[in-house]
Amino acid sequence: MYNNSLNAKDSITNFDKYYEILDTEIDFDFYIPYSLGCSNLLHKKIFTQYSLDKEKYYNAYKNSPFYKDIRLTSLSASNQLATQYLIGIISSMNTEEEKNNFLLSLIKIPFKFIDQYIKKNPVVDLYSIRDLSLDYAKKNKLSIIYGSIHVFSISLYLCKYLNKKILLEHDHFTPKLISKTFKVSNTHPTFSLIENNYIDDINKFKATYSNFPIKKFNELSLNHFITELNNIYKNQLVKMNPKTVKTSEQFNELINSHDFNKGLSVLSSFLYYSNIDCIDLQNITSINHEDINNILKFTFMMLDDLNKDDSLNSGFLFGLLIILEAIVRDYKKTKKLLLDTSIEESLLELSNLKQNYQNQLHKLEATENQLSKENLFLQNNTLAQEKEISKLQKENAALLNELTDLKKQNFILNNTINEYKSINDTLLANTNDNAFDFDEIISFLSEKKLLLVGGNPKWYSNLSKVLPNLKYLNPNQLNKNLNYITNSDAVFFHYTVNNHSMFDKVQQILRVSETPIHYCGEHSNLQINLIHFHSCLTK
Repeated sequence: MYNNSLNAKDSITNFDKYYEILDTEIDFDFYIPYSLGCSNLLHKKIFTQYSLDKEKYYNAYKNSPFYKDIRLTSLSASNQLATQYLIGIISSMNTEEEKNNFLLSLIKIPFKFIDQYIKKNPVVDLYSIRDLSLDYAKKNKLSIIYGSIHVFSISLYLCKYLNKKILLEHDHFTPKLISKTFKVSNTHPTFSLIENNYIDDINKFKATYSNFPIKKFNELSLNHFITELNNIYKNQLVKMNPKTVKTSEQFNELINSHDFNKGLSVLSSFLYYSNIDCIDLQNITSINHEDINNILKFTFMMLDDLNKDDSLNSGFLFGLLIILEAIVRDYKKTKKLLLDTSIEESLLELSNLKQNYQNQLHKLEATENQLSKENLFLQNNTLAQEKEISKLQKENAALLNELTDLKKQNFILNNTINEYKSINDTLLANTNDNAFDFDEIISFLSEKKLLLVGGNPKWYSNLSKVLPNLKYLNPNQLNKNLNYITNSDAVFFHYTVNNHSMFDKVQQILRVSETPIHYCGEHSNLQINLIHFHSCLTK
């Protein structure tokens, strides 16, 4: 379809010679994925490939020399993401052949015309490629075209890979123009405002307001700043034209004729047309003294470049730029949220943590294995001692059980002695009377709140017939709430049909109320029990 028209005098060279003439570095490892990533025709294919192993590809991108390269971060969000993904995919490949085959398969999709042109023509005219690619896009009604940096990157890469000859000059088009394109991209020119420029213009602009609304150390929302600026202008209008401003319509007409408001209105109207709420942008954007000065510096710098005959007004341009500032900030914030807060970064951190954990686990397992071997060695050498220890432990346990039984028997014997001593003392004290007044004893005991802990239930049943107010606590009711026993006047603890745990629990509860605890045993002669109860309470 397309042919080169070369004159005999036109010089031709190979890629290596042409690259020397360019006298600038072209890093194809960057510019090829950069050019391909900026094609929306490839985004779906790139994203699909990247999703197969996000952790691997993100790690490869992060370890590449292009991680957070300023040439990437200045791209639109979708193009930056696609380019980052593609760099990660290519960087993870093992051989140059694998990389080239993959890149060539991608180039054929968005740069089909360039691919066909270079393969078809033995000598490549880079100047014609640029113009013919624009014609190709127009003829095929392509909605997106590519910049010179993309066209030249792909073309030179294909020339190098296919070992093509290159036309050195075409009319006034020389390698210097291509070299300049790459130099501009490599240096990525930045814009800076000189501190002391336009100070007089800025002060003069501020002086047109009786009280400029933002001071050196304060900060306002953009909406607040605009409102304050208009209020100052309104008061100045009323002061200057008290008679001409009679209605609100006249006042609004004067306000809207303000150059600053004209600038606001132009961009705000376009934003509303684009379904962007301008007031919302103003509310979320904070602005300070330094921001205002920088915007004013840019305003007067633009006036110098664009307005030699004062056809533009500083107020108009300032109003337009201050809204544009809000848009730029919101765009950058959104892009940062989308790209910097990446799932891949979190996945990589988790992967590193997992790897560190596994490394530590392997070390611990190796240590454990070594200790197990040492332990087995010690076990084999001390088997005789362990058997002897086991024998002694059994003998010791038997002695402890025997000691426990002796302690229990001693406890029972001591309580039995105490009980019978108490009964004997009572009987001796009353020998002169030859008899006990049991009616009086029963009457005395019936007035007391008595609690019997333990003992045979049948024995308790016989006692309760004589002493209906005598309460009984089963020694097995350890889990029951026993706080009610503090209301008792006395507690009698049966020393045989009982257990130590119940005794400890009862003793712990009664420690606060100081309710007395007495011991008792069972007698078939209930009168002896009654004498014992009475004796314990009347000492």
